[in-house]
Amino acid sequence: MISFNTVDKVLVNLGPGKYSSIRTSISTLKALNLIYKFKIYGFSSKDVEKLDYLGVLNLLKKGKLIKNLIKPLYMS
Repeated sequence: MISFNTVDKVLVNLGPGKYSSIRTSISTLKALNLIYKFKIYGFSSKDVEKLDYLGVLNLLKKGKLIKNLIKPLYMS
């Protein structure tokens, strides 16, 4: 089991997507961040090819993800 006490980075998909889903995810992470003090990074759905989330981790390692959000891409 993973504890938030051991988490130092969290990745969140910034969209495009439904307004309520994106806002709920970001708001929940920000609330947890007040207690656990981890870094939040955002990525776009376009950064994930064929459900390969390892590519997102590579972007994180290269410093190419958005830190200290927020610029979500909502669907119209």
